[in-house]
Amino acid sequence: MDVAHSGETLEIALRKITAVVDRGLRDGHKGVKIIHGYGARSGHSVIRDHAIQLLRELAKKVGAKVAQDSNNPGAHILWFN
Repeated sequence: MDVAHSGETLEIALRKITAVVDRGLRDGHKGVKIIHGYGARSGHSVIRDHAIQLLRELAKKVGAKVAQDSNNPGAHILWFN
C-alpha cells in the first residue's frame, strides 16, 4: 500500500494503513508492505514517522513484526506470525 505519493493527508494515510493491515490479516497474507516515503524532495516526510509508529502499535496488537524494507528506505513491512 502506497500512502505517500497520491497526496494523502496524514489522517487518510493512517486510515489506509489500518485498513490494509486488517485486510491482510483477514485474507491470510504473510504480511503487508507500506510505502510511506522518506522525504527525498523536501528532506522531510510528514507521513513516515507516524506510519512507522502506527505499524509498531499494530504489530504489538496483533503479534506481528515490523521491518524496514531492505530494498526501499521509504517502506516498511509488517510481517504477520
